[in-house]
Amino acid sequence: MAVQILAGMKLTPARLNGSYYEDVTTGHTVASGFSLISWRARVRPSSGTCSVWIYVTNTSAINILSGANITDTTCFTLPSSIVPPEFTSCGWGNGVNHGEAVIETDGDVVLRSATVSIASGSNIRLFAHYSL
Repeated sequence: MAVQILAGMKLTPARLNGSYYEDVTTGHTVASGFSLISWRARVRPSSGTCSVWIYVTNTSAINILSGANITDTTCFTLPSSIVPPEFTSCGWGNGVNHGEAVIETDGDVVLRSATVSIASGSNIRLFAHYSL
């Protein structure tokens, strides 16, 4: 995919070869019940892909229900400029627990499953990679 180089852009070997990236670190929302440690999205226009790293702490416990799973819990919302065009699944972990999360087409990042209850104060890490 050809990438246009515009006035004001810094010329680098990577950009000239079409393999540069843009980091996104603003425009997000942290859901109630979570605090942000850090996050970053790396967009690669030349390949049309996005990688997202999210690191949050939950401020209240998320308990396993009687059906042996957690209630779907939104922890973060991506900026609209980098939402996936379709529902995207990813994993999350906190060092002692793990499960599935999804990124919905509106940008909501939702924790969907866990192996045990998620204790208050857990540092939850998520990673996703998808095509834009």
